[in-house]
Amino acid sequence: MEKFRTAYAWARAHKAAVLAGTAAVLAVAVRYWPGLPVDDIVKGLAALLSF
Repeated sequence: MEKFRTAYAWARAHKAAVLAGTAAVLAVAVRYWPGLPVDDIVKGLAALLSF
């Protein structure tokens, strides 16, 4: 559980990099999975990191 807390704290501290990396990975993934809700996933992640 401590590793999760550490990773979550790092992600919150580096929110812009995490969101940019996620968007880049999803941009590649959408080529293989058409209809993937990229915007919704990024918005959901941003909401989780804002707590």
